[in-house]
Order: sequence, then structure tokens, then C-alpha cells
Amino acid sequence: MMKHKMIVKSLLLACSLHVVSACSHQQVAVQTIFSSNDCAIKEPTLKSINTSVELKELFQSMSAKLFQSAITVPEVNHKKQSLVLYAVGQKPSSGYTIELYRNEAVIKKQTLYLPVRLKSPQKGSLQAQVLTSPCQLYALPRVEYSKIVLETNLVE
Repeated sequence: MMKHKMIVKSLLLACSLHVVSACSHQQVAVQTIFSSNDCAIKEPTLKSINTSVELKELFQSMSAKLFQSAITVPEVNHKKQSLVLYAVGQKPSSGYTIELYRNEAVIKKQTLYLPVRLKSPQKGSLQAQVLTSPCQLYALPRVEYSKIVLETNLVE
């Protein structure tokens, strides 16, 4: 009888530990606060923007490279919000877009997983043959993470 109780307690402990480890991720709201098909960012980029200075420099850089007047910088409370920039790099036509396909990101083991998908032009469709560089800027509550991973799926 004593052995049976010990086995049951061990099983309950193992099950509860499994449930805790399986639930050791956090979902956080994420939204797109800036999107453009021409950000003048030539290389694929995925990075956090942590200060208002970094954010202003990003927008000044885009404006200067595109020979445009200043692009409006989104208002952000950096004490309460984290920002993530995703740029796909230079593309050969106007048919590429980025889509945030869920309004929640997941943080698991210090890794932020962003629900992002790159859409490419449909085969055989007519696209303007111009160089583009799509990017999006995402805002989420200030949370701790050490790595960013995209849940990227190429959609044709």
C-alpha cells in the first residue's frame, strides 16, 4: 500500500512538472506600427529597436536613402513597449509583401517568435520591375528575450 502511494505521488509530480514545462511560454500582443514596400534596407534585417534615438536614426536613414522628406516616426513609449524591425532585404519586383498573420507573438526559453510571413508575387503575375525592400516595425509590450525568430512561411 505504501509503495502504491509513493508511485502515485511520483506520477503526479512528474505530470505536474510536465504541465509546467509545457506551459513555460508567454504570449504577448504584437502589432504592426509601420509598414513600407521600400525601406531602403538592402540586407535582410531582424533587430530590436530599444531607444527613441535608434528609432529616429532608422527613419532618417530611410528618408535619406529614398531622397524623400522625413517619414513620420511612430510615437512609442520605450519604457512600456519593445520594437522589432523586420526587413526582407532588396527584392527584384513590387510583388513582395510582409504579413503579420497573428496578433500574438510567443516567448519561449528567452526566444521571441514573431508570426510573420513573406508573400512573394504569384507565378505568372505582372509586377513592376523595380527594386523594393519591404519592411515592417512591430510593437509589443516590454518583455525580456535574448533572441528573435520569425515563424516565416514563403507563400506563393
